[in-house]
Amino acid sequence: MIFKYKLLSEKLAVLEKTKHQYYDIYQDSDCPLCAEEKETFTHIWLCLYQAETFSQLYNNFKNMLIFGILDLSTNISAQQLSDQFDLLLFTKSSHSSNITFLDIIKGFISTTLVEWLQKYTNASQRRNLLTKAFDKLYEDSLDLWKLRCEAFASIEHMCSITQYMKRSISYNTKYKEPFTSYHNINSFFDFSSFNIEYIEYINLLIRFNVAYIDLFTFNIP
Repeated sequence: MIFKYKLLSEKLAVLEKTKHQYYDIYQDSDCPLCAEEKETFTHIWLCLYQAETFSQLYNNFKNMLIFGILDLSTNISAQQLSDQFDLLLFTKSSHSSNITFLDIIKGFISTTLVEWLQKYTNASQRRNLLTKAFDKLYEDSLDLWKLRCEAFASIEHMCSITQYMKRSISYNTKYKEPFTSYHNINSFFDFSSFNIEYIEYINLLIRFNVAYIDLFTFNIP
């Protein structure tokens, strides 16, 4: 459940976030896998080093839905379903307003996906099918993240970066936030999970593309 929340809120401890606390250690380091770009949440999935694994995530999710439909219906072939799914255009990249496979990884269930499943399933079947597909997707996503963390830990070990070193270092002034009085009510809440741009991005997705978030937890009219 914690991992699901971190996916939805883009709160995974990517290097660009880690720098906010330990800039003196990591400074301007790039992605620990490809060493070519900044490691942001989006880059985790689009990193060239993870390209094959990311494609496998996509194919596993698609196949879970396809074979689930085939178990319920014999009036269509796997190839036809595969072609139909690809026409939903869940691109394997980021997009400012259209839902992509990255959004599905975060837990968004698009309207177009639900409408496609409605052709072959009733409500109960659809829910069970999506539950199994998303459980598998979260499992695969966690495996991808674990591989990244193992690689990152190996690099830290080679560079003699220890937990003691992290605990003893103070925030670097490059990332220090201005002092906020504890009398300010905002100080009692953590709004760092969502910046304004991300809130607007989610709003666009929900308004135009999303049927459900995180397996029907929220029903979007």
